[in-house]
Parts: sequence; structure tokens; C-alpha cells
Amino acid sequence: MPLKLKIFGLISLFTLILYGCASSKLKGDLPTFILNGKTRNDLVVNRTPDYGISNRDGCVILSEFSLRLTINKNDSIYGLLSDSKTNIVIPFALVYLKFDSDSDTLFLTTDNIGYFKTKSQTKIESLEVKYIGYRTLRVKMQ
Repeated sequence: MPLKLKIFGLISLFTLILYGCASSKLKGDLPTFILNGKTRNDLVVNRTPDYGISNRDGCVILSEFSLRLTINKNDSIYGLLSDSKTNIVIPFALVYLKFDSDSDTLFLTTDNIGYFKTKSQTKIESLEVKYIGYRTLRVKMQ
């Protein structure tokens, strides 16, 4: 293969990658957080993705979570995790609940239908949800 053709191919590939990463800022859904039936996206930390070459995610576009959290007066905590775009439930995701008292953290996993449940007499300070292929969802409850 002639050298000029190799150089042209490399430049074309680099341009394609560069353009693809730069244009990815326009893609992706935002996470959704619903607390006791009310949308509370204001509690989500880093809700806006920073896609693109110079931003923290590079040109990798990860999916976003939708989390419905219910905290009852009887200290029960219920959550349902799904994909923000498709609403398909996400099984076996990791959920970290950090409580006000003594810096306690509870580690949970969603079940096969994207659901988790626990009890706590202490108020939740923050929560974090992780799953491969998804941007980490961080919520600061206060």
C-alpha cells in the first residue's frame, strides 16, 4: 500500500473519531429521580453529561438511570431502577445508601425486576447507583 494512501487513511480515521466525539455532546438522555411520586431532578449531582473529547467522559456515551424512590413513614425504603430512555428495568445494579448517623453506608442490589427494599430509622444523606454501561447516578438528599 502506498505511503500516501496510508497517511490519508490515518487522517480520515482520526477525523472520523474527532468528529464523532465532538458531536456526541448532543446525544444521550438525562437521569431522572422521583422521590415519593414527585420529580426531584434538582437533587441529582452532575445531572448534565459532559460528553466530548475535552470533557470527563471522553467520547463514550453511557446510558442514564431513572430511579423511583419511596420513603414511607414506617421507615421503609423502596426503589425501582430503570433505563431513562426505554424504561426497561435494570436488574442487579449496585445501590449505595449513605445515612446521616455515624457515616453508615448500606450496600444493596436491585433484584431481577430492578427493585430494592430496605428499612432504616435514619435519614438518607445521599445515594449512588452503579451499573456497567450506565453513568453513575448520584443523589444528594439534603
